[in-house]
Amino acid sequence: MVLRALVRRTGVWLAVVASLATSAGCGAAKSTSTTAQMSVQPPSAAALASVLSAARKTVSSTAKYSMKMSNATALGGSASASGFFDFKASQGTMTLQNGSSGGTEQIVFTANDLYIRSSGTPTASGKPWILAAFDAADAPAEYRQLIFEAEAIDPGFTLNQLTTGLVSAAAAGQVKVNGELANRYVVTVDLNRAKSNSAGAAAPAYLDGLSTESGASPSPSASPAQDATVKMVVSIGSEGYVVAVEVTPPRADLGDLSLNLSNFGTPVPVQLPPQQQTTTVSHSLPSSETSTTEPAANGPGG
Repeated sequence: MVLRALVRRTGVWLAVVASLATSAGCGAAKSTSTTAQMSVQPPSAAALASVLSAARKTVSSTAKYSMKMSNATALGGSASASGFFDFKASQGTMTLQNGSSGGTEQIVFTANDLYIRSSGTPTASGKPWILAAFDAADAPAEYRQLIFEAEAIDPGFTLNQLTTGLVSAAAAGQVKVNGELANRYVVTVDLNRAKSNSAGAAAPAYLDGLSTESGASPSPSASPAQDATVKMVVSIGSEGYVVAVEVTPPRADLGDLSLNLSNFGTPVPVQLPPQQQTTTVSHSLPSSETSTTEPAANGPGG
């Protein structure tokens, strides 16, 4: 994702992450830019049950998605993305377009790894793809931030927060999504709760991302951050799936993110780049010495 330079040593300028948490707030609930314009009812158990049921149904399926980011400082204003995602397998594809620079990136998500191919940005080795591992708990701070920024645009990460950290929901009328009316809710996600409940192949990666959002240490034994909540606007379609999510990801410098989901149950073929076309970002080096090495293997994560 072309946001900032990822690797400078050996001449690699594949920009994947936003600025290193320079504009993020911490702690208190983050709200989207549209909630003030809604007629929001008081939170209710019925609304909470509806959103949780829809989120669970969605993460058990696959979908086509599109995404928009506005007021994104790291992007110079805006960006858009589209692709397909298998939520149950925690893998999918993305084409990301930076609205300010016009750059285009191809991204492949797996449960444990991220592959990026940036147009016009060759690696030092001449290979078009870069592989970055999501397992960043023991990595330098700069690498952990890189991984977090990638997770912030991972559709699976957003939906995971709804299924694991949802604590309240309030009905907010209806809105047209994909040409049909959908029920809209303003919800609150407790990031500490999401950390405690995360499970599955992508849990280690999600745990680190949730820790970064909440401002806490990535260590599972670390004390939780206080008042680590995030507000989202969630829309549920007539078939009971989540069809849209609006959120301002904390600490991500990505501005307001809008996620649209459709074509549930569609096949999501994920083909990993050939090993001979991939170079690996090493996070075992000190943060000031980030470099690239050859990938040891090219199998799917998890």
